[in-house]
Amino acid sequence: MEAHGICLHIRHSDLTVKEFMAVPSDPVQSSKYLAIEGMRLLRKNWDGEPLRSIGIRAIKLQPYAPECQLSFFDDREKIIKADILERSVDKIRDRYGSKAVVRAALE
Repeated sequence: MEAHGICLHIRHSDLTVKEFMAVPSDPVQSSKYLAIEGMRLLRKNWDGEPLRSIGIRAIKLQPYAPECQLSFFDDREKIIKADILERSVDKIRDRYGSKAVVRAALE
């Protein structure tokens, strides 16, 4: 599946809720890029008040389309390698559980 939109859910300490949505320039297939886009949305919209919870979710999901169009500025080999890595990690998690492989840090 690939996401054609991202939604950020913010709950403040007084339990008020705000949601922000964005459409990435390219469909998002990787959890890493979903998190990066979510953090970008948070930095853009957070007013600095204390938060109770944050949620990021993929919206406008569609079946994965490997024949996507790349721009001249994309590094095609890097994108293909990242896609293969993400699918391999998903297979490991399916077989051994969601905590078999975890991300150490988000850049």
